[in-house]
Amino acid sequence: MGMAGMTSIDHFNLRSFDLNLMIAFDAMMKERSVTKAAAKLRIQQPAMSHNLSTLRMLLDDELFIRIGNVMQPTAKAEAIAVSVADILDRAQSVIQAKDCFNPACAEREFKVGFTCEELLLLPDLVARMAVSAPGIRIRAVRVFGDDVGRALDQGDIDLSVVCFPLVPARYRHQKLLNQTLACVYNPDLLAVSGAPSRTEYLAARHVFIALQDDIRGCVGTLIREAGFDLDIVVGVPDYMAALEIAAVSPMIATMPDLIASRYASRFGLAVHPAPVPIDLPSVSMVWSARGESDPAIQWLRAEITDIAAGITSEGRLLAAE
Repeated sequence: MGMAGMTSIDHFNLRSFDLNLMIAFDAMMKERSVTKAAAKLRIQQPAMSHNLSTLRMLLDDELFIRIGNVMQPTAKAEAIAVSVADILDRAQSVIQAKDCFNPACAEREFKVGFTCEELLLLPDLVARMAVSAPGIRIRAVRVFGDDVGRALDQGDIDLSVVCFPLVPARYRHQKLLNQTLACVYNPDLLAVSGAPSRTEYLAARHVFIALQDDIRGCVGTLIREAGFDLDIVVGVPDYMAALEIAAVSPMIATMPDLIASRYASRFGLAVHPAPVPIDLPSVSMVWSARGESDPAIQWLRAEITDIAAGITSEGRLLAAE
C-alpha cells in the first residue's frame, strides 16, 4: 500500500499504550491460561495478571472469562485477535528482516567521490553496470582534501576513491592499488632518446595535474619537497588534458604509472619511469561507518575492489585494513 493509502498514525495517543500488552493479549489467545501465557512470555504470573487487568481497563471489556479450567475469549477478544496477531507478525518481520540488494533489478544512484582517480576505475565500472546492473547510476563527484570527510559525514557521497597518504581512523578504508611515478612525452617533439635521464627530465618543460591553487599539484609538490626544481609550464585539472598537451607540445607530463600505461598509447606517447625517487600514496577506497552494512554499498565496494585487482600489470591488490 502506498503512503497515500495509509491511515495517519496518532503518535501522541498511541505512545500512552504499552504495545507489550498486545504481546500479552496474543499469548492469552493462544494459551487460554494466565499461567501458561506467563510461562510463554517468561514473566511471573502476577505480572501476567496485571497485564490482563490493564487490557480489560483500556479496552473496556473482560476479554477472557474463566469457564472451567480455560480462559475463554469474549466476542471482542475474538474480533481483535486476528488484527493483533497480524500486527505482531509484521513487527517481527521488520525486526528480523535482512537487507538484500539485487543489482540486476535495483534502481539506485550512487555518488562516488574521486580526488583524481576516476580514469582508473570508472570506465570499467560503467561497462560492468551496463551488463549486470542496468538500473544503477553513478555520479562521480570531485572532492579535495578535507572535503572527502565532510562529504562522507554529510551523506553527499556514498564512498570515495582517494590517493591520500593517511586516512582518518574514523572512516573505513581499503587500499586498492600501489602506484609509482611515470613520465610521458611525444618522442617526435622532445629530443630524448628512450627513458629520459634525470638531467634531461629536470631540464625539460613540464605539464602537471593541478586540481587546486598550486600549479605543481600534489605530485609536483612531492617532487619539489624531494629537492628537485622543475620548470612547470602548465597545470591542468585532469589527466586527459595533460596527455593531449604532451602529445602536441615538447613537454613531459608526469603522472601515476597506472594512468600512463593505460592511456598514453592513445596519444602516441612514450612512457617511462620518472627518474626521480618519489613514493606516491596508494589509491584507497574510503567510506563511512554508516555505509558499512548497506548491502548496496557493499556490492559497489566489491565491484570496485574486483576492478582494482585487474588494473595493474601485476594484478596487485592489497589487503583490506
